[in-house]
Amino acid sequence: MRYCDNPDDPDNDAVISMYVLLYSLIRPKRRLSVLDVGCSTGSPARHLKGYLRALGVECSVVGMDASKWVMADAESNLDGFRLGDLFNTPAEPTYDIVICSRLLRFLDPPRRYDGVSKCAGFCNRWGVVITDGIPDSRYAIGGHVMLPRAALRGEAARLREEWSGKTGVCKMPIRCWTYLKIQFTRLISPATLLYARHDRKARFRCPYCHGS
Repeated sequence: MRYCDNPDDPDNDAVISMYVLLYSLIRPKRRLSVLDVGCSTGSPARHLKGYLRALGVECSVVGMDASKWVMADAESNLDGFRLGDLFNTPAEPTYDIVICSRLLRFLDPPRRYDGVSKCAGFCNRWGVVITDGIPDSRYAIGGHVMLPRAALRGEAARLREEWSGKTGVCKMPIRCWTYLKIQFTRLISPATLLYARHDRKARFRCPYCHGS
């Protein structure tokens, strides 16, 4: 079971393969339609297709990525490719499965939860989203969750509300990886850095350590 080139890779998202296989057993179809958001070169999705085909499950995989530099490789590895950013691409509810892995985890939680909700917009009526964008979810397994679009949006909304309700200040910022990650993200993002300059109190909030 693998979703990456190297099955021994510690960052291998093998749980995605298991989730897709589980979905195929719950809702058997002649051919599953899959959207891989942030697909990069499409190599992981190509391995996923091979794994499923070996088990008798056929699927077509379309990739989406904001980088034009991966387009050629993605088009050769996948059944289709969409050049565009997740947040700026119109959602078409046509896919059985939407995979979004190793993308949203790099965003601050409010933006991350918005991305999760946007992914849900690409699901058809019976579709599901598999993502690591909400690893703190009660439904997370190995850092990933698989939920139908309505349940996923509800979970994202719940976590966003919890986030907005936490206003405490981290008492141990040097030892808090969440705090350091937020500061690093803001340093490399001019928009968030500008926001931090206007709201100095927000610069030192750690939503996970000491909530209100």
